[in-house]
Amino acid sequence: MINVNKLNKILYNDYGIILNESETAYLKYLNNTSDKDTTGILKEFFTKCTTRHLCIENNKKDLGKIRVKLMTEELSHRDMESSQGGAGNIDAASYLDHEGIIEIEEETNTITGNEGLNYKTKKGVSINKEFDTKEEADLYRQRTENQFMTRRIGGTY
Repeated sequence: MINVNKLNKILYNDYGIILNESETAYLKYLNNTSDKDTTGILKEFFTKCTTRHLCIENNKKDLGKIRVKLMTEELSHRDMESSQGGAGNIDAASYLDHEGIIEIEEETNTITGNEGLNYKTKKGVSINKEFDTKEEADLYRQRTENQFMTRRIGGTY
């Protein structure tokens, strides 16, 4: 679901576009009725509103930038809520799991005491990695999360 206020802010700051009431209402309608993800909703919105807005056919990079900014705004908003005792902090692993992209579990080998990670992708592939130190496991987990987030933002799923 797209936060209309944040999209308005991004469109105004980056492109000088101000949505009128009917366009805002249409975007809210798409949010409530569409089963598409953020990219799909944005594509449909900009396709139907080509007279005043971005032509997505010619500006696919702009769609990606808008989508990344919306996601960044949402994640930073959630961080602010959690620091104020709100809904809770969502990290990359939680987001990826919630979106059904990949589940990342931290494990400890009870025999050797080594840290480990277990990855389960949405396609059913399971990968287990074992590390000598927690720092190595954390670094590998962070790199993997970044790779999946980059793919998710770039729309390669």
